[in-house]
Amino acid sequence: MTLDKKNKMVSIIFAGIYIILFPLAIFYNVSNDNTIRWYMYILYAILSAFIILIFPYLKNRFNIEVLPLVRIIILSFILIAVYCGDMFDFYHLIPSWDLILHFIFGFIATFIAYLVIKNIFLKELNNTKGVILSIIR
Repeated sequence: MTLDKKNKMVSIIFAGIYIILFPLAIFYNVSNDNTIRWYMYILYAILSAFIILIFPYLKNRFNIEVLPLVRIIILSFILIAVYCGDMFDFYHLIPSWDLILHFIFGFIATFIAYLVIKNIFLKELNNTKGVILSIIR
């Protein structure tokens, strides 16, 4: 399976999950007599769609390919932070939910920064010949 097909599959799967969870979250909040903030839920849905659609835009506009693993990590974090955390009220159900999310995001940010730095600097190093390459290898 090609990288493009994997990326499309990841995007479709997460879009489907988001589409399914949106009405379930509304039903959950109505059935538990929670105050529904319609404007926030609609904003969450729009931002989720925007993030899913930003990946093809980055590829087409700037020739930046986001790997399927990175897509899965980013979209999963949105799922557990926004949908589980706010829409399904995990912030109140699990007292340390915010601490857990900040801990996970530290790993995500480090991983993404590593990939960005690796891709930027390794391309530059491979294009140059000289002392720097011999020191690193």
